[in-house]
Amino acid sequence: MRIAMYIYAAIFAVILIGNSIFWVKSKGGWGMLAYELLSGCCIIAAVFIYFTPAWKMAVSPWLTLLAVPVILIDFYMSVVMHPDLSKPAGLDVSEEEVDIARVISLIFAAPGYLTAALLIFEKWRYVFVSKGA
Repeated sequence: MRIAMYIYAAIFAVILIGNSIFWVKSKGGWGMLAYELLSGCCIIAAVFIYFTPAWKMAVSPWLTLLAVPVILIDFYMSVVMHPDLSKPAGLDVSEEEVDIARVISLIFAAPGYLTAALLIFEKWRYVFVSKGA
């Protein structure tokens, strides 16, 4: 499973780079590009930390909380936010095409989100269990 998730993270990184290049070429906003890079790097880091035992033991539970706003904002941008706000201004695509892209994005990112959530749960469970004992 570890190798499969490392491959997933590598593919995620390649897609993140491709999306960033596309965003710059289509003259999208720098704020959205910065968020996409932060979000993608956070998910990739969560996968590597969760599936690398030494890193998983070394990381602070507080550091794992960085993934919470990323997951919540990604969910908002993919499910709630109006499609016109999540595409570059000069891009001429229909609302249906944006919706399809958002669904594909959610499906592809789901393993990363689940891994980040597992990492948060396991790190904080250890904190609460060790304090309660």
